[in-house]
Amino acid sequence: MGLMLVFLSASAGDVSGAWTLEMRWGPNGTVSTGVCTLKQDDSKLTGKCAEKSSVSGEVRDRQLTWTVDVEDQGQKGRMTFDGTLDEGGTTIRGKCAVQDGPSGTFTMKKQ
Repeated sequence: MGLMLVFLSASAGDVSGAWTLEMRWGPNGTVSTGVCTLKQDDSKLTGKCAEKSSVSGEVRDRQLTWTVDVEDQGQKGRMTFDGTLDEGGTTIRGKCAVQDGPSGTFTMKKQ
């Protein structure tokens, strides 16, 4: 039983829930913010950002990768995210990019 508790405490927690997202990208360091609601089922990651854009990705230990299909003013696109969950399970930091567009960094904080 003691070994099981040590193993569980060392693994990453479930990232399901609401997260506040801040992205910095492009040559001018443009800041964009929003809220993403994530759902983790084993290693599968799904959810929504800005209540309408679908999230699809995976979780491996504390590493997360996902895509978000977005639509803005009639234009469709895809964003990619590659981040790491901190040991406390409350912050995800990493890199983001717009397909065929600018790239940058992001920080997500669990609400």
